Amino acid sequence: MKSAIILLTFLLLFSTESVYSQSGWKWISPYPHGNTIYSIAPSGNCTYFLASMSTLSVSRDTGNTVDNLVTYSKTSTATGRQQSLAFLDSLNGFLIDPLNGEFRTTDAGRSWKQTLRTEYFAVTFADSKTGWEIGSTGIAGATNIVKTTDGGVSWFQQNITSWPSDEYLNGIYVLDSLNVWITSSNFNHRIGSLYHSSDGGKSWSVQATGLSADTSKQMHLSTPRINKSGLGILIASVYVPNNPDSRYGRSIILRTENSGKTWAAVDSSVEGNLSNVISVNDSIWIIQGNGENDNNMTVQYRSTDFGKTFSGGNILTPGNSNNFFSASAYNPRQKVLFLSTYNELFRSLDLGITYSSVSSEKSLECFDFSLDNSVSDKQLAAAVSNRKDRFLLSHDGGRTWQMKPLSIPNEDTGWMKGVQVSGGTICVFTTEYIYTYNDNGELRSYFYFPSRPSIFPSAYSGQNYLVLTDTYSSEIGYKPEMRYTNDGGKYWDEVPIPPNYKFNSVKLIGPKEIIGCGSCNDSSGNNGFIFASSNGGADWRIIRTKEAFRDICMVTGSFGYGFSEKKIYTTEDNWRTIKASYYLNSSEIIEALNFPDSAHGIMRTYKCFYETFDMGKSWHQSGIDMPMFGNIRKMLYNNQGDFLVLGYNGFIMKLSEKTSQNSAGQNDNIHKMSYELFQNYPNPFNPVTQISFSLYEKGSVELKVYDVLGREVKTLLNEVKDAGTYSVPFNASELPSGIYISRLKAGSEVMVRKMLLLK
Repeated sequence: MKSAIILLTFLLLFSTESVYSQSGWKWISPYPHGNTIYSIAPSGNCTYFLASMSTLSVSRDTGNTVDNLVTYSKTSTATGRQQSLAFLDSLNGFLIDPLNGEFRTTDAGRSWKQTLRTEYFAVTFADSKTGWEIGSTGIAGATNIVKTTDGGVSWFQQNITSWPSDEYLNGIYVLDSLNVWITSSNFNHRIGSLYHSSDGGKSWSVQATGLSADTSKQMHLSTPRINKSGLGILIASVYVPNNPDSRYGRSIILRTENSGKTWAAVDSSVEGNLSNVISVNDSIWIIQGNGENDNNMTVQYRSTDFGKTFSGGNILTPGNSNNFFSASAYNPRQKVLFLSTYNELFRSLDLGITYSSVSSEKSLECFDFSLDNSVSDKQLAAAVSNRKDRFLLSHDGGRTWQMKPLSIPNEDTGWMKGVQVSGGTICVFTTEYIYTYNDNGELRSYFYFPSRPSIFPSAYSGQNYLVLTDTYSSEIGYKPEMRYTNDGGKYWDEVPIPPNYKFNSVKLIGPKEIIGCGSCNDSSGNNGFIFASSNGGADWRIIRTKEAFRDICMVTGSFGYGFSEKKIYTTEDNWRTIKASYYLNSSEIIEALNFPDSAHGIMRTYKCFYETFDMGKSWHQSGIDMPMFGNIRKMLYNNQGDFLVLGYNGFIMKLSEKTSQNSAGQNDNIHKMSYELFQNYPNPFNPVTQISFSLYEKGSVELKVYDVLGREVKTLLNEVKDAGTYSVPFNASELPSGIYISRLKAGSEVMVRKMLLLK
């Protein structure tokens, strides 16, 4: 069973990989942005950054710019141990995801292929041929260590003799092809072990650290750093189980001058939970970690005397993004030091004395994004997140970003709801305020909603904005209100709307043209509605719909698309008449639908994207199905013809080339709406059977039964029916055995089925 799962994973990866190469999708927002950075790997003049969400980026100029690489496809979305990254040379590298196995690149990380190797969490190489991988645990007195001497083509097992059954592999450090160190952790109130091999892993010896065992504490050893001169630093983290005051631990710095044969504690006053050691050169050593308690501090201690003494402390200001997480890396060719926190990347150009951020976004959950379609030369864009005090501004269509303060008159502004950019004006919506800014992010005006409503913004131009609010009270429940401005948000007029309607979407499609949709309770069985107004809401035209529409996309003044959870609808006369065209035949739910013109459109579901090139007559699955796309929040087109998608953690992707139309065709999961006459059941029958049929729109229906000579036997139905599925009984107790024909006429279509009566 396990081999079958691995094989299936292998096949899925290659099918996904081929899609990437043809789809034309790429990231346009910089990394890291809201991801957890797991590993940093210097390789020649490049530095690679591996983060969560299957993301990989590379800097070729000391972090001034970061190129985003499409990496491997994760088959499991669960959270596991840290991922590991190692490069043999400028082209060849290995990547390990503990839950998904090993991946290899031969083109500097531009593409990755999965191997059939699993159950490892760290990879490291001494040179282009010799490397090691270690597994996540020791197994009943054995170890999970493998070695390669041919650049990862083949691997063979290496074991440490007399391995304690209660120890777990913790980290591996390789100095050269012969000298390797491995640390372990022990959770039974003992000290972890430090193992050394001087013959490439053939034999191992335990190196004494000089630490005393204490049954009341746990001591975990970090991965050591030892240079060719024999100088080395090892960190021991001390924890007191079940003691909340010491859950963040403290650290002991150990130093060696003889390649780990003996260790001595460094007499230095350090605070915090240290975990990472960097050897810049023989004299300069850097140790990093987190501050004591839960203060979200990144601490660093620096030595300039060959590791004999350390001094330092907090190097980054408090903040959710500034808690040290994974590792730092020193690239000797670039002479730059990189330090990663939970969601941000920093660099030092002075060997760790000062750091500056090279990330464009900090700890963001981007949930709304807007691109100015009216000013093509500026390509102004803005995005908002869960950060209440700032928003993101871009002047190049989202390729680079600036963090802008919200510049608010009152700190209690509620929560971010959305952003709209049009005509050089930026409009930021919160649950209490609406703020308008110029194209440099400077505050123009603001409007206050004292009732703290839920705000659903929609914009048409730089001066015309429409806002739908949904205020809740225990007396009347939800009360929708609509406000409109034509002066950039300085003054807002209330738009009258009928009561007892729940809006799902509202849009300005012209200076005073409003269209909205949602749900309502109707005694006639209509559960949805469409509102249309051509005079700013002074008068409304209400269209009742069988289902509640989730959103509407107008392509021209009269032609548009709408969708419910499972169906796509079209109109050619601005919703005076509605026709259902497609439905989803799966567990998927339609999330968004966008048409830049009447022919080309993209639909997003929870699982994937669908694309059409023929006005919605046929659909095919677009080649961008990745696990993270279940978190996509919005999609839109810019005025350059690019299709953009926006997701959590600041993910912004762009499709510059349309998916090949050669692959277009009917997809198994999306089906054209049609009339259908089903086979009667039971069949054969005696003497009663059920005849079922399906209608995709309201109309006249005629259902009759004929004998084999074409003579009419019985009329079962002749009336107007709403869209839906129906079942009609046919009683043949007065008819002889034989073959009969059921005939359904609906609209312009006629369908027949054979039935067999056996008595």
